[in-house]
Amino acid sequence: MNRISWAWQLLRLMGPGWVSFRVAYALRQRAGWDAWRTPVTSWDALPVIPSAGAWPLGGRLFVPRSGNADAPLFASWDAHGEDVRAVAARINAGEFQLFEHDWVAPGSPPDWHRNLATGQRAPATGHWSQLDEFGSGDVKLVWELSRFAWVFPLVRAFRRTSDESLAECYWRLVEHWSAHNPPNAGMNWKCGQETSLRVIAWCFGLHGFAATRAQTPERTALLAKMLAASAHRVAANLHYGLSQRNNHGISEAAGLWTVGILLPEFPDAARWREQGRQALESQARSLIYDDGGFAQHSVNYHRLMLEVFLWCIQLGRANGTEFSAELLGRVRSAGKWIEALLDPDTGRVPNWGSNDGAHILPLTNCGYLDYRPVVQATAMVTDRCRVLRPGPWDELAWWLGCAEAGAADCEPRASIAMRQDLPDSGLTVLRAGEARAIVRTARKFRHRPAQSDLQHVDLWFGGANLLRDTGSYRYNSNEPADALFKSVVGHNTVEFDGHDQMPALGRFLYGSWPRGTVRLSPDTPGTVSASYEDWKGCRHERTVTLAPDRCIVMDRLDGFHREAVLRWHLAPDEHWHVDGSTCVGTRTSIHVTAERVTLARLVEGRESLFYNSATPIKVFEIRVPAPSASIQSEIILASVRA
Repeated sequence: MNRISWAWQLLRLMGPGWVSFRVAYALRQRAGWDAWRTPVTSWDALPVIPSAGAWPLGGRLFVPRSGNADAPLFASWDAHGEDVRAVAARINAGEFQLFEHDWVAPGSPPDWHRNLATGQRAPATGHWSQLDEFGSGDVKLVWELSRFAWVFPLVRAFRRTSDESLAECYWRLVEHWSAHNPPNAGMNWKCGQETSLRVIAWCFGLHGFAATRAQTPERTALLAKMLAASAHRVAANLHYGLSQRNNHGISEAAGLWTVGILLPEFPDAARWREQGRQALESQARSLIYDDGGFAQHSVNYHRLMLEVFLWCIQLGRANGTEFSAELLGRVRSAGKWIEALLDPDTGRVPNWGSNDGAHILPLTNCGYLDYRPVVQATAMVTDRCRVLRPGPWDELAWWLGCAEAGAADCEPRASIAMRQDLPDSGLTVLRAGEARAIVRTARKFRHRPAQSDLQHVDLWFGGANLLRDTGSYRYNSNEPADALFKSVVGHNTVEFDGHDQMPALGRFLYGSWPRGTVRLSPDTPGTVSASYEDWKGCRHERTVTLAPDRCIVMDRLDGFHREAVLRWHLAPDEHWHVDGSTCVGTRTSIHVTAERVTLARLVEGRESLFYNSATPIKVFEIRVPAPSASIQSEIILASVRA
């Protein structure tokens, strides 16, 4: 794509206002505007905040007070999953878990600027606006420890054990981080969202370790400075975060809201608080759809968005402030949206969209892949009732200040429809007995698509994800194979003539967003039909029909010139083989019928359930020649509980 075509696509899709803002922003950075507004300085040069060393600070957090009455709750919750006391002991010994999956041992304290996968070192000096975030490998592997997500298991374990060494570990690492990350200097100040999520973790530790011997007035005063400097950094560049129209703006608004409420002694606190409140209200209005979906087209980013809003809502309530009924209503709908995709027995959801390992409130033993905590907490915060039965997933709501989470009666679940359409999000959910199919039925994109996944089908049976989305793996990679995760090749759909469904305009932006059509007949509630035409004139119509024992997918293909490839990404825990045009697994089989099939085979593929981690899976690949084709895939389901 030439530069003129690229510029026209950008202007048409993102709008002249967005493009002009980005051009002006780049010019301001080159001129040193951000370096002037948020200068590199030292902690000693910052003003002392009145009463900052005293405890408590002016604002209140919702962290429940400790007491022996908590012990029965902890005992019931800790019977599920990994023991948080063991996790905290590893952190105290200098080990850290990346993206809630891989353990690394960089030492305690660690090198806060080292890429934990490659060993490359990001700049520790220089103003954040003048640093290249792609110059040290995948910058997320630099930022991960500085997000301070490891604070949450420390606090959880401390509440269970009263082990003062955990508080000392937290404060020792806070002090070390401050010594090696002066205000606005180095890569860890580059991103306003990372700064804001760090603020949330710092505040949770500050209140979670209250009244411990480690929490001295001097340390509290230092952290107050760190919070104020972070808010100043975010406030000065909030317009950029909001321009991204995604979770960055929401997170940065939450950072300002948090510091503004918890540090009312600071001169700018009222301004930060109001900036945060207004931005949170506007972002909820514009980025959470009427059907509860989210602008980023990602289940994991949907959870991040919800956890940020839940934090802010409960922080406001703890200090006598409520958000608007509209914001609460949209957050409620967003929780129901995840519930529509959730397997209630496992907490698993489709691995749909970008998955960067984010989990900003890891406050249960349920694990990264379990979305029951956020579904339950959203219902508790917005409606003060459960939507799931009691379980260890209740702990998130408890930490958010929903004290009744330990005793509230379950709300009766409404009957689940055979077909649930989410038109703004571009998803349709089919249900039949133990079977579920989630179909990517995009119509018109309001916000940029995250992946080339049109017409993708995710098939579930009895809690098992039989046909799946492969995830996104990692963001900053020069390996061509890594780009396949978000491409059409990484999804259960059809690839035409070796090209993607949309042309890539950049690392996180596609061009030529297609429009699709969807047909939902009231006479066939177990069926959905969707179609689209891509940027090269190739057409794909897909009809999915779900029954309790099978799923039938009919694909009608036209407009391609050489070859079309249908792919089914298969569950890794089954043994698969191909017999003619049938792929046979331990419990599942896929029989393909087409007039002309040039090749039907199993090939090696990969899936990524955790960021920066990929594991092998099998892919059933069916190739048909041009100029048109019809392919029927009949997936026979067998009980996975046998």
